Amino acid sequence: SYKGICEMVHAAMNSDKEKDVKYMYFDPTQYSNVAFPFRKETFITSPGKAKLTLDWAPTHKFDQDIVEEVKAYVSGDLANEKWGTEQLKADLEIIASKDPDFMFTYPFFDDVRINPETRPYPFESV
Repeated sequence: SYKGICEMVHAAMNSDKEKDVKYMYFDPTQYSNVAFPFRKETFITSPGKAKLTLDWAPTHKFDQDIVEEVKAYVSGDLANEKWGTEQLKADLEIIASKDPDFMFTYPFFDDVRINPETRPYPFESV
């Protein structure tokens, strides 16, 4: 599940789950800017056919590999990429609709390492 993946990432980052995590569930068909890996319809994958027809067996385990993936992400260029309002538009639409306390004050959004723009944001009413 997406929640399970998030929990593995937080564990790999040694973050404070109680302080840093807030899950917000949403129906993607209600939003206009839903992009990969999220879909507006159910999408299920399985290696079952490869196992059956090719006698294939996995050699990696996601819960073990995610630790190295997180390390590579944090030490690489992607973790330092600056996100502007265009990249965050869909996230903000979902957060604002699901969180009655949403005030554009989430630490992830105000962190200049993530968002170089300053308040008031172009989409924020003054």
